[in-house]
Amino acid sequence: MKEGEGVEKKASNLVPGIEVLREEQAKISVLKEAEWQRINAEVAALKCETQSLRAYLDLLEYNIEQMRGKVQQPE
Repeated sequence: MKEGEGVEKKASNLVPGIEVLREEQAKISVLKEAEWQRINAEVAALKCETQSLRAYLDLLEYNIEQMRGKVQQPE
């Protein structure tokens, strides 16, 4: 066996494994991006829900103040 043949053979045996690893890494990157998009969408939905609940709370507070005003007025 010539010098370096063993190294070349080992290197050529590694190439398919390296390609598989690259493909798996690409799949993981896609999945990570999809998960971040899902998380961001959920955060946006929670922000909308929070805003809606704040508006509803403001309306309730306004209604309570209106009711207090009616109760306190002498008839």
